[in-house]
Amino acid sequence: MAARARNALRRPVFIGTVSLVIFAAALIAIVIVPQQARRAATALRPSASARPDTEPTMAALREAERQVAAAEASVVAARAQIGQMIAAAAAAVAADTTTGGLERTLAVRNRRDSLSADIALLTRLLARAENAPLLASYRALAEASPMQGDVRVKQLID
Repeated sequence: MAARARNALRRPVFIGTVSLVIFAAALIAIVIVPQQARRAATALRPSASARPDTEPTMAALREAERQVAAAEASVVAARAQIGQMIAAAAAAVAADTTTGGLERTLAVRNRRDSLSADIALLTRLLARAENAPLLASYRALAEASPMQGDVRVKQLID
């Protein structure tokens, strides 16, 4: 340690120069650079007169919220109306009348029942053909009674 101390005492100019450089670097880092950063931030920040007024934006937002609330109210009213219509249609079906309240004739009921049976048969055969796309599935679909009168089906079967 004594040798190092003697060595440092022999070079006072070098140690003083290094000390001054370190002091100058610390002064620049602590004082000058932050001031320049503050000036740059101030230059980037818009002035109070350049900032947009938010009052029209808030008014537009309030108007949009009011319109959304009105739309939601009309959707709720429409859903209630649809629910009433569905209930009326269900009641008409249960009473076997039309939605206008007229009673269905025997011929209309028979036709409805036969169409329902045909639809059920075709639905079953279509499901079978989709699940097992074999020739027998398609042939059974084509030979079903509702398909007998269609010429295109006969051509496809041949």
